[in-house]
Amino acid sequence: MFQRWKTENRLTIQRPNLNVEVGRRASDPIVTSLADRASQSKRRITKLKSGEKIYDLYYWEEVLQEDGDGGKVVVCRRKSDESKEFKYVLKIRSKKTIAEQEAQSGTQFHQTLLRVLNLPPHLGVTPILEVLENDEYYYVVMEKAAGGSLVDHLLSRHSDGIMPEEDLKQMMRDMLEAVGHVHKQGVLHRDIKPQNFVVRKIEEPDTDEPEQNGPEGDASPKTPKKVVERVSLIDFDHADADYSPCSPSPKTDCVFGTQGFNAPEQYLGHSSPSSDLWSLGVILYLFMTGNMPYDVGRLEKEAKKEHRNFSAEGTTWFHTVYDKMMEAAPKWDCDPWLKNKACTDFCQKLLTFHAQARPQSAEAALLHPWLSQDASVSEQSTRPSSEEAADPPASES
Repeated sequence: MFQRWKTENRLTIQRPNLNVEVGRRASDPIVTSLADRASQSKRRITKLKSGEKIYDLYYWEEVLQEDGDGGKVVVCRRKSDESKEFKYVLKIRSKKTIAEQEAQSGTQFHQTLLRVLNLPPHLGVTPILEVLENDEYYYVVMEKAAGGSLVDHLLSRHSDGIMPEEDLKQMMRDMLEAVGHVHKQGVLHRDIKPQNFVVRKIEEPDTDEPEQNGPEGDASPKTPKKVVERVSLIDFDHADADYSPCSPSPKTDCVFGTQGFNAPEQYLGHSSPSSDLWSLGVILYLFMTGNMPYDVGRLEKEAKKEHRNFSAEGTTWFHTVYDKMMEAAPKWDCDPWLKNKACTDFCQKLLTFHAQARPQSAEAALLHPWLSQDASVSEQSTRPSSEEAADPPASES
């Protein structure tokens, strides 16, 4: 499409914290056996036995993330498995660090883990395989994504920096279906960004190919398989796992999420499903243009300076950022927006400043004509010229 995301212009993004693999389309009633087992009974966090170490259960060599807000993340395998394949991702979170964060934010990480551990299975949401704990750490185990992180997957698949419109649409559908699922379960993610999506590779029966009999005339037919890629949501560390539309999230004194992807109202301590939809709008804007819709880093820096010099009683620099975002606006009077009005309208609706004026659910956003229209009726060819592709604008991230 008008994707100008060449490798040299990519975002400075760490590898995602967690990954997952295997599954089927959301519309298919069949789910993985692991997910089936998870849905049959309430799953709990397992306490390690006295003297037992995580090293007794899992072995790893590759470290995806050494430390930081999300803790340590490694690619590992179970020591008890016959296979030596490293097919899991293990996230290690310090309880001391979590307690410090909870004291500031009022969140309850333990309860969030339990809620996410017991989410009904959905192909767009990475399932947690198990959670272990001792007195010092939580250990969250998930499956490694066959397609890797979303960013790395796109850069390897579209090496010329051009993402076809239909691929972009399907990516947004996958994201919206995933976000809509967790919202229905009373969970707000509150940290939607490219780093928190991975790509699962799913084997499905190829209905376009005729069935074939097994060897030596075996009556059991063998249906050819095709691999389908599915974008999947990860990392619920900042989630509100007790959301209800009848009882909106309480106002908080801190901002959850990641700079640049937060909705304006999050700077005022409010979150809702439409806040997550705003973040999806930021992703779409970024993938279309190679730039962020707002230079939030600059706005935050200005707000902190102004608040320090002219602070008003009862306000914080968060409020100043909100005001500055209201005064600013994304740039829409340029390519690629001028060449695709349907996509522009969709992105503008997601990035509507006031939360109540945005789509109020992922399901409502999925009904937008841009996501439902066929590629053959696209208003105009969306492949940029060789000159455009060769000279992408600098990212503001």
